Amino acid sequence: MKPSKIFIIFCSSLFWLHPCSPLLAADQVGEIIDRMTLSQKVGQILFIGFQGRALQPDDISHIQRMNPGGIIFYGRNIKYATDLIPLISKIQGFSEGHRLPMFFAVDQEGGIVHRIAGEFYQPPSFPAIGATDSDPFAREVGASVGQALRQLGINMNLAPVLDMPVSIRSSPLTMRCFGDRPQRVASLGVSYLRGLQEAGPLATAKHFPGIGRAQEDSHSKLPRIIWKSPEEREQDLLPFREAIQKGVDLIMVGHFIAQPGDPANPIPLSSYWMEDVLRKDMGFQGLIVVDNLEMKAIQGLMAIPEAAVGSFKAGADLITVSHRRTNQIAVFEALMGAVETGEISRERLHASLRRIIEAKVKMESQKPARLPRYNLREISKIVAENSIVLLPWKDAPPHSVKEDAILYVGYDSTLSQALKNTFGKVEVVNLPLSMYQSIKPALSFRQLLERYNFVVIDAGYPDAREVISACDGVNRDYAVVSYLLDLPKTMENIRPRRIVITFENTPAHVQAAVDVIRGTLKAKGRFPFRIPLPKPYT
Repeated sequence: MKPSKIFIIFCSSLFWLHPCSPLLAADQVGEIIDRMTLSQKVGQILFIGFQGRALQPDDISHIQRMNPGGIIFYGRNIKYATDLIPLISKIQGFSEGHRLPMFFAVDQEGGIVHRIAGEFYQPPSFPAIGATDSDPFAREVGASVGQALRQLGINMNLAPVLDMPVSIRSSPLTMRCFGDRPQRVASLGVSYLRGLQEAGPLATAKHFPGIGRAQEDSHSKLPRIIWKSPEEREQDLLPFREAIQKGVDLIMVGHFIAQPGDPANPIPLSSYWMEDVLRKDMGFQGLIVVDNLEMKAIQGLMAIPEAAVGSFKAGADLITVSHRRTNQIAVFEALMGAVETGEISRERLHASLRRIIEAKVKMESQKPARLPRYNLREISKIVAENSIVLLPWKDAPPHSVKEDAILYVGYDSTLSQALKNTFGKVEVVNLPLSMYQSIKPALSFRQLLERYNFVVIDAGYPDAREVISACDGVNRDYAVVSYLLDLPKTMENIRPRRIVITFENTPAHVQAAVDVIRGTLKAKGRFPFRIPLPKPYT
């Protein structure tokens, strides 16, 4: 019998005849490793992606040649969510003959980062969850995400994000974070990952050791963060410490330099961060995965194959090369060569293989601990209704919409539609005020305002200050609707007496904001980021 065939039978008996064993004994893992060829071993440490929505013959031969430990899917691979089911089944079919089960991963964070679209698959954003200030909601979102992914065949989610932006105005990660309060981010992140794991998929905390202080995007440039004190450093590490204590499966390291620590090497090339801090200090025993090495933060320093070898030597378990096939082949060959020449020892390779195999045993044997109470559409609506923040002037009286007719001034079609769904009569001004008078010379804008007792203004409308001045001139009440990233500008430049803050531009969140204006929903959200409030909000 061929060695590969023996390997198949042996692995099958371990994974599928003993599904209740949480981990294999050390000698069993060792026996699996001993039966693997070098190319099978090296393949297990690779995470790769492919182009297109259908596997072409050259994609299949490429995957079969490399035997990667995992496949990561992007929006480019998915037209409809259910397309993943036959796609994953096909990969399993042509790959089951010669290797361990695969990780099938996706970045399904929610908000602006989601690879699978559709109301039953797209989660609420982390800032929205942060605004609910609710661990139970975070856990339910995680469980709903996990259930939706598991049904599609995805067994690993590259979430949650545990970074904390130092400034909502300038951080590239603001829209991907729970907030900036370390204890709350830790608690919400742990609740989310527990829910995710309870539903089945593996959870990933990222981007260690915390990239929220960076002003640059590592997709295009290598950021460097410098903590001003030990307290600042510990604040950023705290959510990761908590996640490790609660059993997170993977830690993804980000592409940036962090100091004090290792001032010379990015995190994926730093044994200080991956071995000394993650393994020894924080006690992490799970998988360390490196974010895509094709990002310019790394390419600007060295060739991708060199970075892959350096990263594995420094302590990484899984190397991600998401996009170009030529890069994937070069990385595979570089790692093979490094093992063959002894640059990477067999002992080092086998240490990562043990962790990978143990994670795959857990992945294959773990059954959902409980079914989520809600599907993603339902929990997204609940989060939306509990995340809206109302920020009034300190001495502003409660607003009241006395009639079922309002004026809307702005360009946001989602907001406009939500208003029309809620109020009996909505008149819309969606052009600059200078153009309004030329189009309607018989009716001044102030005369138009006098027809309505309440005005809703989009914070992104360029003449918002002039509209507010006109409202004050004719004693008309109003509210400004602002999205998270528009809030600093809204407070500083427009300074309306009442701001309704929403954390997403989806129909559910915008409708919740309109319901708060209407008075049928209470604004229950707590702003998840610490920002200075200018007068008259204080």
